[in-house]
Amino acid sequence: MRRLVRIDRLAVPAVLALALLGTACNAPGDRPTDSEAIIHGTAIGYSGTSAADTTSALTATITFSVIARTQGTVVQSQLNAVQFETYTITFTSPSAFTATVPMQGVWYDVGSTGNNVILTLVPSPPVPTKVAGTVINAHVTFAGRDDLGRPVTYDVDLGTAVTS
Repeated sequence: MRRLVRIDRLAVPAVLALALLGTACNAPGDRPTDSEAIIHGTAIGYSGTSAADTTSALTATITFSVIARTQGTVVQSQLNAVQFETYTITFTSPSAFTATVPMQGVWYDVGSTGNNVILTLVPSPPVPTKVAGTVINAHVTFAGRDDLGRPVTYDVDLGTAVTS
């Protein structure tokens, strides 16, 4: 009888240690395939929204920060950066279509703020002209990678109207 009690006393700490080990190395906490960078949108601005402006394209300026997934006292490597390789824009108004566009290899460091990407929504004349009252809605998905090749994505919705 004494041996069984002793085994039970040893089994409780062993089970507890295994349970703690399982929570310390769980999948959400240890994902080497996830980038250490998170894209955080901070602002969207539009220019060229006036139909009277016949020389400028209608553009959207997307401003974002690149923040570290792990917050706190962990020092980020200066080599930890991300780049967008393509963006896919899906217009729902005034007409529906999708286009995937390659982007130049600009690297954004983790911890950087005030980063801008400018997208042309309506080209400058003589190609299509802007008509007052037209509403432009689009969804953009940026796809890229960090410096270790892990995927990075960022989705943003755009919407503006052409004024007179």
